[in-house]
Amino acid sequence: MKKWLRKLLGLDEIEARLDLVEREKSGLELRVVEANTLVKHAQDAALEGEVSDGLKEFIESQRIELSDTSVLRVTDVLSGAMLIERYGFRRAPALVSEQIDSPIITIADLEKNPELYYPRLAKGFLEFPIGLNMGLINNLLASNFGWREVKFREGINSDKFMIGYDFMLVANKQFVEAMNLSQLNRDQDNHYLTLDPLDFFLNYASFERVIVEQGLSKGTISRAISALRTIKLVYISAMEIIGTTRIRDPQDLLDPDLYKDQLYDTIYDKLKIGEDTESDEVKTILKRALLNDTNGTTYHEVQKLLEMRSKELFVELASQRTAEIIVRDKEYGRLTSTIGKPINEYTVGESIMLACYFSRNIIERYETLDGAIKNIFSGITEKGTSGKCTDYTGLALHYLREYLIPLNPEKFENWEFGFESDTIDSYKHCYIKAMHINPDLTVDVYFLDPTKLSSKGLGSLKTPKDVIETMDARTNPLQIQRLAEDLLHKEIK
Repeated sequence: MKKWLRKLLGLDEIEARLDLVEREKSGLELRVVEANTLVKHAQDAALEGEVSDGLKEFIESQRIELSDTSVLRVTDVLSGAMLIERYGFRRAPALVSEQIDSPIITIADLEKNPELYYPRLAKGFLEFPIGLNMGLINNLLASNFGWREVKFREGINSDKFMIGYDFMLVANKQFVEAMNLSQLNRDQDNHYLTLDPLDFFLNYASFERVIVEQGLSKGTISRAISALRTIKLVYISAMEIIGTTRIRDPQDLLDPDLYKDQLYDTIYDKLKIGEDTESDEVKTILKRALLNDTNGTTYHEVQKLLEMRSKELFVELASQRTAEIIVRDKEYGRLTSTIGKPINEYTVGESIMLACYFSRNIIERYETLDGAIKNIFSGITEKGTSGKCTDYTGLALHYLREYLIPLNPEKFENWEFGFESDTIDSYKHCYIKAMHINPDLTVDVYFLDPTKLSSKGLGSLKTPKDVIETMDARTNPLQIQRLAEDLLHKEIK
C-alpha cells in the first residue's frame, strides 16, 4: 500500500528530481564562479583594448590555445559584449503570451486576432494586407543619405530595413560583434545592420546614444540622427496605416451607397520634406507615398500574371465576348440578366464581380500546369479552355482595368485593384485585392478569388450574392513565422 501511494502521489519522481538537482548544484556553482571570473577578465580586456595576461591565463586554464588571430577575435567579441552591457542592446520579446498551434492561418483569423498574427506574418506586416510601397521611401532616403547607407527592403520581409555600419559611425568590429551577439542583426551581415521594426523601436534610444557619443562634428551627428528619426517616422506612418486598415466582407461591395458621400483629395507621390515641415504633414506625405502603386497593383506586375500584348485588340475582343455573355445570360436568366442594367451603370462592386464572372465564362475549368502535364502523359483529353489561378486573376484584372473602368473612370477614383499571392512550400495561389483609400488615408481591403468560381457551373451563379459568396477569399491561407516561445504557452496535460 505504501509503495502504491508513493507511486500515486509521484513521490518517487520528486525525490529523483531533488537528487538530480543536488548532484548538479556543485557543478552549477562552479560554472557561476568561472563565469564571474570570465566577465571580470572580459571587462578588463575590453577596457584595455587588448587581451590581458590575466585573461590569457584564464583561457589557457580552459585548455584553449591562442594564436595572434584568435587573440584579436577574442578582443572583438569581448568588446562587443561590453557595448551590449553599456547600451542595453536586446531583442524585443514576443508581445503575446499565447500558444499558436499551426504555422498556417486564414485571412479571417488575421482579421479576428491582428495583435497576435500581424507581428508574425511570414511576408512582413508592410507586405500584407496592402503591400505598402517602399520604393518611393527608399528614393527619399537615397537622395538624402545615400543608397548604401540606409534603405528599406522591398517585397518579401519588407518590414525590415538595412543601415550601413559606416553610417552608424561606429564602423568597427566591436559594434558589429555587439549587433551579432545581441541577435539584433537579423542577417549577420558585416556591412549592413538589418533590423526588425520592434527591435528598432526598443533600441532606438541606444542607437542615438551610439551616434552622439562618438565625438563627431555636430553636422555629422545631426545628419545621422536625422536619418534615424526619418526611419522612425516612416515606421510610425506605416503602422498607422496598417493599424487602421479594415479587411472587409466582400458582401459590402453590393451596397450601392458604399463610399458615396466621401470627399477626397487626390493621392500623389510628391515627396517634399523640408526643415520647416510639421511632423503630421510629413506623416501625411509619407502615407501618400506608401499608398502609391502598392505591391501587386502596377501594370507591369499584372502583366506578369497574364501578358496582354495589345490593349486595343484586347478591348475589342472583350467587347465581343461581353455581348455574347449578355445574350446567353438573358436566355438562361443568369447574372447580367439578374442585375438588369447597362454595364456602364454598374456600381464599383458590381463591376468587380462582373470582371470575375467574365473570367469564369472564358476559362471554363481550373487546371494547374502540373495537372495539364499529367493529363498529356496519361492520354486524357478534356474539352474547354482551362487555366490556373494566375489566368483567372490576370484576365479579371485586365478586363476590369482596361474595359470596365474606362466606361466610367470617375466612379473608380481612390480605388486600387491588384492581386495578392501566396507561396507556401508547394502551394502557390493568387487572387484579387481591391482597396479603397478613404479621405483620412485609412484603407478598406477586399479579397476575392475568381478561381473559386470554377468550382460551380454558370447556372448556379445567377445573382451578385451567389458570385460574391463563392469568391470570398477570407478563408484563403496565410503563413506565419512562429517563435519557439509560441509553442510553449499551453500547459501539457
